[in-house]
Amino acid sequence: MIDDMKMFFKDLIVLCQSKMIYYASFFTLWTLFLLYNNNFFYPYYFWILYSILVLFIVPVYFIIAVEEKNRLVKILFAILFTSSVCFAFYLIGLKGSKRNITRNEIINGLMIISALPIIIYSILKKRFFLSDFGFSFGKVKTALLFTLICSVAAVLIAYFASFNPQFKHVYPLIREMKSSTPAFLRYEIGFFLFFFLWEFFFRGAMLFAFIKSSDNIALAIILQSAIFTFAHLGKPGLETISSLFGGLILGFLVYRIKTFMPAAIIHFVLALTMDVISVYFS
Repeated sequence: MIDDMKMFFKDLIVLCQSKMIYYASFFTLWTLFLLYNNNFFYPYYFWILYSILVLFIVPVYFIIAVEEKNRLVKILFAILFTSSVCFAFYLIGLKGSKRNITRNEIINGLMIISALPIIIYSILKKRFFLSDFGFSFGKVKTALLFTLICSVAAVLIAYFASFNPQFKHVYPLIREMKSSTPAFLRYEIGFFLFFFLWEFFFRGAMLFAFIKSSDNIALAIILQSAIFTFAHLGKPGLETISSLFGGLILGFLVYRIKTFMPAAIIHFVLALTMDVISVYFS
């Protein structure tokens, strides 16, 4: 009995020290943070800056802190990661006019400073390390074919979904898009960047981190899809359910072509079609 307990705690300690536990814990908790703190799109510049911070800088810092073998560099990026999380919490605490940060030199300076360590790290590594996490062109021909086919499917899905009253009530997410075509185009450009970062977070950083740390491709794809579905809570029921299957399909295909970029384009095409229909044909 005592030997069994010793073995259990030994296995538990080994499990707690595994990279998979670190990644699963971080991506689950950070997705929970995103779920409750990523539903604002105004002011425009605040939305863009905040998205870059929470969907790119924070997860990249965490990945480096976990993957880096040099102890000093690991500690440095662990500190940077903690600081960037605090920065994110500070930003979401801003209210009203304080969110108009276009001319806030301190916040803009902090964003620039936050990006520099990632650039310097890549230079010192003499390679773009994020290519291991899907940030690459992957298998170009297959990726292009996959993007074309799935984009057509996304347009059809959006078209039929637009007849659902739930979708009519939710979209467009930004009512200002109905005011003028320039406003529509401005926000769609913002959405393109947002979906690029969003897919990097889920189908790039998260998916490939799970694959690298578990060596179990099926588990990695299922886990990222489950967390991706979790991020859709509060959306129309059909969208939440479809995100589970979409996450599985995109996860498998992204793993095969070694790049998340087609997923970003497909996701954007789906959202763009919904916006076009809801703004111009409702």
